[in-house]
Amino acid sequence: MKFNLVVFSGNVPAWVSDGFNYYAKRFRVPYSLDLMYKDFNSPNELKNTRKKIEYLEECKGKQHYTIALDSKGVGYNTINFTSQVTKIGSMHSNISFFIGGVEGHTPDFIDEAHDSLSFSKLTFGHHIMIPLAAEILYRSYSLIIGHPYHRSKSR
Repeated sequence: MKFNLVVFSGNVPAWVSDGFNYYAKRFRVPYSLDLMYKDFNSPNELKNTRKKIEYLEECKGKQHYTIALDSKGVGYNTINFTSQVTKIGSMHSNISFFIGGVEGHTPDFIDEAHDSLSFSKLTFGHHIMIPLAAEILYRSYSLIIGHPYHRSKSR
């Protein structure tokens, strides 16, 4: 199963790449975590939105399951999120998570994705979402391969 983080933004600070790489290098075949930047920076925002949706449709055409990260999306705890990822992974070899740019995703983009997901009801900058999403996906990957989760016992 391949996890893809697709970021609609250009240059990011080094700490973002460092945080992402810290987790990405821990994935082992047949799993992987990749980061892709898609910067549609036309001054025409409508044109940018169309390009983003076209890219989303291109991913769907390649059998990716597409998930828009959005604070209004569905929220899960770690165990339930991992169960959902496992279920999706049984039908799709690629799961692509889309991180919006400065303005987030448009409602049209969210509607076109297979799903929308919230890691928190709080709003985060798109840069911080890259290492945060990498950590969350690494945690789920760890559970999928049988690594014990320290919070899985009842308290």
